[in-house]
Amino acid sequence: MLKRGYGGFLRRYSSIKLKPISWLGGGLVAPATQDDLKRFLIEYQNLSSSQQDRITSQGIHPSYLANIKLINLLNSGDNILTFTHIAHNLTKKDGEILSSNLIERYIVKLISTGQLSPAVTLIHTMLESDKSSYGLSRQTWSFLASRACELGDHDAATLVYHEIIDPIEAYLDPAFNGLDNPHVPFLLFPDILALLAVIFMHNGNHVPVVGIQLYFKKFYSYFWHRTIYRTIALAKIESQAKAGLFSRALSDFVSLAWQHRGYRGLTKGSVVEHNLKYALDKNQKLRQEAILASNDPLNDSTIEYNKYTLPGKTFQSIFDGVISIADTPYFNELIRSKVKQVIAERSSVTERLVNFISSNHHGLTTPVVAALCSDGLVFEAWAVVNQARASFPRVHKKVFFRGGEVFVQMFKAIKAKFNTSEITASELRQLSELLQTCRNMCLETYDPGWSYECRLACLQALLACPSSLGQEIRLYLYEWISEHKSHSRLQKPLIALTKTDYEKLISINVGDTIISCVYPISEN
Repeated sequence: MLKRGYGGFLRRYSSIKLKPISWLGGGLVAPATQDDLKRFLIEYQNLSSSQQDRITSQGIHPSYLANIKLINLLNSGDNILTFTHIAHNLTKKDGEILSSNLIERYIVKLISTGQLSPAVTLIHTMLESDKSSYGLSRQTWSFLASRACELGDHDAATLVYHEIIDPIEAYLDPAFNGLDNPHVPFLLFPDILALLAVIFMHNGNHVPVVGIQLYFKKFYSYFWHRTIYRTIALAKIESQAKAGLFSRALSDFVSLAWQHRGYRGLTKGSVVEHNLKYALDKNQKLRQEAILASNDPLNDSTIEYNKYTLPGKTFQSIFDGVISIADTPYFNELIRSKVKQVIAERSSVTERLVNFISSNHHGLTTPVVAALCSDGLVFEAWAVVNQARASFPRVHKKVFFRGGEVFVQMFKAIKAKFNTSEITASELRQLSELLQTCRNMCLETYDPGWSYECRLACLQALLACPSSLGQEIRLYLYEWISEHKSHSRLQKPLIALTKTDYEKLISINVGDTIISCVYPISEN
């Protein structure tokens, strides 16, 4: 019995007896489906080269010829001609039906070689041409998402967002509320979501970041993916800040700050974890009941995911530490521009800045102080610190200054002031007194246990101060080393100073024991 199919016939008879038109039968008409094309191309590629030549020399339908040409172009490796051939047939009215598998093969090649722009262009063209006939596998979409993250490609990230995370197909339905997209084809890994959010953040594209956060909230656990969730939440703040949306960025900053344990009195970690799990378990049961009772659970906005609070119970923060300056550069820059506006108006500057902090969250003290310090306004910055501290009488000083970045910013700004050539004798005295005041406050807050960054910034300010005595610096370093020995397995700290500061320390003659803990680094 002869094997069924075109290829079976050709393998049964010699090339001399081959009659391509008879073999093709229906080859004069266009392929009806992608499956028709797939079967034809599989069997065609199993033929010998001479048999293939005889087939293509006959009057078969142009769609078959277009796909045969595409195979040859793919094998030749000519990117430009391949791209042109595919684009022509997808966009022209007289274009032929191409194999979706062959197009995908070429797109994967573009993605793997980092040519995401032409890949994205072809995918857009393919989907707009005939979405029912053309499509990509989940593997290719995942590969595109991964490469977009690797290369930081905004266009590729946007395509992935609109086709996989929040498919635009849902927005064709007038009844869609924009919250729970019912057309999500599959789930992306959480780390991919975080990286996509960062790409949108750097491009000031805040809308997709909001969508990613909603997607993450629905399909993944905040608690078990805390690092990912925090990254997405920060990206939301930053993307809005970069877009100039100050009110939204500020609101999200405050919300995220309250989710950090560092801004509250510390509770034992095991207690926090138990309370979070208990609240989550209770809310999961309530959500299951709501889903069963809902007529449209996919689009019911009253069904809440990732809820870690219970009525009448203390709010439990899920992140350790605080939001640092390095976490929110775009937001900090926006704060700085707002601070400059207040300063330019020259009306109750300190009071207005303190009111801004006290009206929102004490965690805003750090970016406000950083903004003032960056413009050399160290005395104004310290006034804000003191008055803001007084505005939160129930917040312990260790909580208010947790992270120590307020002191780091102050010490760095004081050092910069000392290094200016325009400083007067009166300013020098005032700066020296301010440095001592900051040291005392830092010592009172953190003793024992200054952070390395805080210790280092203070040392650099002391070295820059013309009135600092060698004995004072020697004693400061001795205390640092002693504190380190009592809190670390290492016998001595490793203190990195710029070459200029290192040479100043050498000239003071602090002793070989102390010098052995210090090493110079490049000024940059």
